[in-house]
Amino acid sequence: MKLPKILSDKAILQRDRENTIWGQSSPGADIKVTVSGENDRADYHGKADDAGNFEVKIAPKAAGGPYTIEVCDLTGNEKLVINDVLFGDVFLLAGQSNMELTIRKTLDLTEEHMKHVNNPLIRHFEVSKEPVFGRKSEDLSGGAWLPATSEYVYDFSALGFFYAEHVLEDFGIPVGLVQTAVGGAHIEALMDEDRLKLINEKLKDMAVKRGEDISDCDCDENNSCKVCCERKIEADKDSEAVRMISETELKKQSEWCERLDAADRGLTEKWYEKTDLNEDGFINIPDLWEENPARYRELVDVRGAIWVYKSISLTAEQAAKKAKLFMGMTIDSDDTYINGVKIGHSDCRYDHARYDVPEGLLREGINTIFVRVVANGRCGGFVPQMPYFLRLGDEKLTLNGEWRYKIGHDLPKGAELLKDITFYIWRPCGLYNGMLYPLRHLNFKGMMFYQGESNAGHAWEYEFLLREFVDEMRELYNDDDLPFVYIQLPYWGQEGKGRHSASWEFLRDAQARAQDIKNATMVDIYDLGFEYELHPQNKMEVADRVYRQWKIYEQNTVG
Repeated sequence: MKLPKILSDKAILQRDRENTIWGQSSPGADIKVTVSGENDRADYHGKADDAGNFEVKIAPKAAGGPYTIEVCDLTGNEKLVINDVLFGDVFLLAGQSNMELTIRKTLDLTEEHMKHVNNPLIRHFEVSKEPVFGRKSEDLSGGAWLPATSEYVYDFSALGFFYAEHVLEDFGIPVGLVQTAVGGAHIEALMDEDRLKLINEKLKDMAVKRGEDISDCDCDENNSCKVCCERKIEADKDSEAVRMISETELKKQSEWCERLDAADRGLTEKWYEKTDLNEDGFINIPDLWEENPARYRELVDVRGAIWVYKSISLTAEQAAKKAKLFMGMTIDSDDTYINGVKIGHSDCRYDHARYDVPEGLLREGINTIFVRVVANGRCGGFVPQMPYFLRLGDEKLTLNGEWRYKIGHDLPKGAELLKDITFYIWRPCGLYNGMLYPLRHLNFKGMMFYQGESNAGHAWEYEFLLREFVDEMRELYNDDDLPFVYIQLPYWGQEGKGRHSASWEFLRDAQARAQDIKNATMVDIYDLGFEYELHPQNKMEVADRVYRQWKIYEQNTVG
């Protein structure tokens, strides 16, 4: 006998609704489900079909718990037990990286707040991020329910958690968060094949009527539109081809990194153990080198390793304090050292470089910080508007200003290798099949959706895709009135600097046109955006706004 991963210890099920317990057992087996609490016990019965699949409905429960749910195969004499089950409000979180962004990546703003968090009534289930093509998965590949305690909470969706805090404060009931957001995901990845093909036919008809040439498109392998979507859906059904392409691309990437490491003089000569590299130049932190090509002429075309370093002087008292290094965000990645010891690493420009300094590493007198910048996808640099300082207890020692640099090695082919990578997790239908469909028997209080950045290149199509997506989620979760709250994209200054032009504004317009969707509301957070930060840390403010907007919507709906 087998239960789905979402029905596991510490699960939260939707209160005041008939819930389904489902799974697999022997064909035709008699199934008994027992739900027991402190002063409450009830049995429910069902039967497995010829394939062994079963579904048993249990009566609605008021908010509270804990309950134990026993699932018995009476025919095969098997039993599975789900412990510490609560009933409360369960929210489905979906979208891309701004919904996915963890609390750990918001601590510049929320660290003090999070020090006092211990809310076991808030629980979070992060669905394993695995796309599936050509079929629908019956179960998730992984995941577990985790409580909002200090051990786990930092890896929760920040937006989801801060929203849940409002629910708990106002109603005092358990809150479940089912997190399905994936960084970079296109809305097409979250939709079923049949529906997506139909909507794309409609979009092509509309494009022809406008006089648009739809004979071809300029989408790369990581994007799709009405023209290329079906071709990619069919191509991805060849699982062997997908596997071979993925392995080949990862091998190329790995080989480039290995070649860079082997040739990087900074590593082979251990520059990070030195205090001065002599022949070098100067940069400013923070600064994006591509925005000042005259000043950084030597660096703008480097695709490889650039070492930047700075020496600071500390008193004995300062060196003895608990320390943390804040190095903003680096393009594209970094390895950071203090006094010859590596203290941290970030994988990409969207990772926040916040590194605890080991006790005893700092010393009285001169201390040297080395940052190995690896620029492979684009021109390197340090993102403005980010914090750059060394925190010593309550003291902040700024690191803004002049640093020295030296090129470890330039390996230009890195940029080409990055462009060749196919992110299958973004491709049409994959996340629907692998992450959303397996949850189809769950009940939800509502759905929160923060997505659109990756669809900005085809903004005029988005309104129609969004409408269809809402319909699809309501059909999938068997709830025609499933409340749906979606977040309009915020301001992002770089959208007007040539990388995205005005495409985000067009996407916002498409989101605004969909506001008449039944039982849905759009939350405007335009003013909460930042010029250089694609993933603003102010998710507590966003959650406040989402909660207020949703309360107003519910009051108006009830009224």
